[in-house]
Formats: sequence, structure tokens, C-alpha cells
Amino acid sequence: MLYRSKQGLENERGFSLIEVVLVVLIMGILTSIAAQKWSGALEQSRFEATRAEMDRLAQAIVGNPNLMTNGMRTDFGYFGDVGALPPSLDALVANPGLGTWNGPYIQSDFNQNPNDYKQDAWGTLYTYAGVTLTSNGSGTAVTKQIAGAVSNLTQNSILGSVTDGLDSPPGDSAASVAVAVRYPDGAGGATTATVNPNAGGSYAFSATVPVGNHPVTLTYRGDTLTRYVSVLPRSSAFVNFRMPSNLWSAGGGGSGGGGGLTYVSGSAASSNAGRNVSVDVANNSGATILITSIAASYAPAIYYETVGIDGNTVFASTNPRGQSGDTQTFPAININNGAVVTVELTTFKLCISGGCGNGDAQGVSFTLDFSDGSSVMFTVP
Repeated sequence: MLYRSKQGLENERGFSLIEVVLVVLIMGILTSIAAQKWSGALEQSRFEATRAEMDRLAQAIVGNPNLMTNGMRTDFGYFGDVGALPPSLDALVANPGLGTWNGPYIQSDFNQNPNDYKQDAWGTLYTYAGVTLTSNGSGTAVTKQIAGAVSNLTQNSILGSVTDGLDSPPGDSAASVAVAVRYPDGAGGATTATVNPNAGGSYAFSATVPVGNHPVTLTYRGDTLTRYVSVLPRSSAFVNFRMPSNLWSAGGGGSGGGGGLTYVSGSAASSNAGRNVSVDVANNSGATILITSIAASYAPAIYYETVGIDGNTVFASTNPRGQSGDTQTFPAININNGAVVTVELTTFKLCISGGCGNGDAQGVSFTLDFSDGSSVMFTVP
């Protein structure tokens, strides 16, 4: 007769209810931890995918600044072709009826969902307003600034000079010299702006030019020279022309002129967080120079309250303040040969009159045109 001892039966008994419950609890805890980690990783991947797509959308709108050819930026996206921001993200893929549109500027990641580029990783449509792109799918707003302000894209400057083969400015022939820039007008067409240089050869398209690659053309008595320039956001681009022959120097068909004040290298400076700008100019012409006016051209749209020349205040106003391109006149100031004088533009503000924030001229390029025909160009560090 077979039998088992009590000890053997005890050794073969199963798990108790308490043990089973403990095992289930432990497995539940481990599963919960794993799920939380997986959920966190998934959420992080969605954030990263959304940010990457928002970067792509921003580049589709205003271009990739890292795409260059021969040192010249080549990509300005939708804005560079049209001259305005797209009315919606749809316009990045489908032409809204504009002649200068050259898209599509972005592709969907999934063929089965052609609108994927308009949705974040949570499947929520992006909010696009002005220069800001926002994702709200996570429950927390994730934003991408396409530009600091619309004016950074639309109100830029092209500055430069015109000389002949002997580096002489046009003098009294300046009215016969035309400098033109062509750029998209924001409505599907193109516009051409034209200016004449001053007697010293300086010209400026101030705070009127959109970002992009634009042709700049010089015309004089049937001769034409064309240069292409990259206009960057919140900047001044420089295009200098030198005619191939002797046109305006003595015996060259023009009266010449052009003044004798020059920039003292390294003297440009700013203070008070960019609200004040100063620069030194020198007279090395061999004779005393008399000046009765000064005009400062620059971008962006900031406004100065005072202008000083060697300690003399020649302009002071807060209503209105001075702006790019304004000519400020004053009683004659004599600058002796060999002398160095300091020119100051101070108390830059963000509005032409009334109360507003402080302007910042750091990094801004200036052209100072004096009544004697001198032009001084510099960039504030």
C-alpha cells in the first residue's frame, strides 16, 4: 500500500493566497513603472518630432540660413520668392495664385496623410499667426519664432557708393546716375525702386527692402552694371559700384567732388545698451571742410533724439525723433585739415514720438552723408 508522509505532503503544497497576491502586486508595480517610462519616452519623442517639424516649417517660410553658394545665402523660402509671409500653412504646398510663388516649400512625411505637415505629433493642427508658430497638442504651448518681428523681414536697407574708374564720385553728374533694386512686391508681382546717389556717390534704399536675393542695377548714360545682393533680416546690405572708365575725375566728363571726411577705423562704438552711437571722422583732404548738414541712413526702424558733432548738439527733438534718411541742417561747422571729430547719435527709441521702448543700434550698419559730399560707412559693434 502506497502512502506519503505528512512531511512529503507539506513539501509539495502550492502557493498560499498571500504569496499569489504579493506576486501580482509586484508585477503590477513593475508594469506601472515600465508603462510610465514608456509613456514618458513616447511623449519626449513627440516633443522632439514636433520641434523638428516646426523648424522645417520655419525654414519653408523664411529659408534656411545655412544654405550658401560662394558665400552668398541662397535660400529665403516662401518669403524670398513672394516678399510677404504666407497667408496660411497651406500656401507652402499649394500656390495661392501668386506669380512669383515657386513651391512647394515643404513635403508631408506620409503620403497617406498629405496634411501631416500642418499637424504636430499629437495630431493637433498648428496655430500660425504672424511670425509665430504654435503647437498645442501636448496641452502645453510649444512655440517657434519665425522672426523677431515682421519688420525684420520687410524693412531692410541697401546702402552703397558709386565711383568711376579712378574712384571719383559723380559730383554734379549724380542726377544722371540711377541705382535701382527689384524685389517681389508681396502680391505675386515685382516692384522696382530707384534712387540717385548724392554728389559724394552714396545712395541708400532705407528700411524698404524685403529679405531675399535681389538684383541692384546702376545706369549712367546708357551703361549698365548689375550686382546681386543677399538682404538678410534686420540688416543693411552694401553694394558698391565702380564704373570701368574715367567719368567724373578731372577731365573725365564730370565735376567730381565728394568731400574729404573719412571714417577712423575702429572708432565706431555704442553705449547704454545700444541706445547711443558714436564714431570718429577725420579730415585729411588738405584743406578746411565746412559742413552744414548730416543725414544718417540705417536699418532697422529705430529713432534718435539727438545728434552731436564734436560736442555741439546739431539736432534735438523727441516729437518727432530723427529717423533713417532724415537730413539735419545746422549753422556751418569748420573741420580743419588733419582734425578728427566725433559724431554722436543718441537716445534711440522704438517709436518716432511719444513713449515707447529703447532702441538698440548694436550690430547696425550706418552711412553718414555730410553736406560737403563725404560719406562715411561703419557698423556698430
